[in-house]
Amino acid sequence: MISTFKLELRPDIVHWRWSSDERFTVKSAYAMLNDGDIRDARQSMMWTLDLAPDESAAQGSGETLRPRALSQPPVPVHPLVSHLEDAIRTVRRWTSEPDRTPVRISTGLGRIGLLLAALDELLRLPQAEDALRRAADRLLDDLLLLADAYGSLRSAALALREAQSETRAALRRRDAARLASSLGSQRRAEKELARIASAVRSASGSASDTEIAGIVGEAIAAISAASVAVLLGISAISAAASAAAAATARSSSVLEPLRKLGFRSSSNNKKDTEEEKEIAALERLEELEECVGKLESGSERVFRSLVNIRVSLLNILTPSF
Repeated sequence: MISTFKLELRPDIVHWRWSSDERFTVKSAYAMLNDGDIRDARQSMMWTLDLAPDESAAQGSGETLRPRALSQPPVPVHPLVSHLEDAIRTVRRWTSEPDRTPVRISTGLGRIGLLLAALDELLRLPQAEDALRRAADRLLDDLLLLADAYGSLRSAALALREAQSETRAALRRRDAARLASSLGSQRRAEKELARIASAVRSASGSASDTEIAGIVGEAIAAISAASVAVLLGISAISAAASAAAAATARSSSVLEPLRKLGFRSSSNNKKDTEEEKEIAALERLEELEECVGKLESGSERVFRSLVNIRVSLLNILTPSF
């Protein structure tokens, strides 16, 4: 005997409606649903499946499991919502990639900027006002935290740029005292970047009971995660440059007094090795300089976008009549 049940998929709940009290085998139905094209939870769909009471009964009677699927038309999604979701996925994809170079960091800041632009467009929709009004206060808090962090980032980037410039000059002149001072300033700038990254982590997006507010929260969480990746990436590049410069200083401090006393190394490669270390350290410092330049320009654009989005949310809270 073949019996029928209906499975209705909605965003947050699944309803099973059986046509009788008999036991049914749902393994094939589950596999079919997993392999189907119903991955978008926003689409409300109705599946009607005809199944035998169990697999053994189906095999004994010669009957087969015959699933039939009838789907209702998908719920229309506004193009700006789809655009925002695409931007969120792009930022998340960048964040998941471990490589951090000046070009990659610049790309990450650009992705954040595009996501903020898509978010700003969505917030200007009249339909978004009612959906976001109850969640606006929490979203404003997250955006304020991000804006404050990017505001602090500008001064931190300036301090790091000045420190690396001083480190490079001291390294070229082989001025040990000046180098030690500049490396201390550079490490303090690295700690400030780590502090800002820790603050940005707190903006994880706010849960909400409406779809649009939930998507906005996901966007803020993606921006937060990508911003942390940018900050920690630059901090790591700076730390590598500091370590290379410090290693060069240590080797110079050991060898130079011996040279002044007339000692000569038994190996002709000692001087070459020292020069190679200096070249490597200078290259890392140049890479850091490029990173800081990308950070300064990109973070300024992100900061302005965050301020504009906060204004859009404030307009939702205080509509003009």
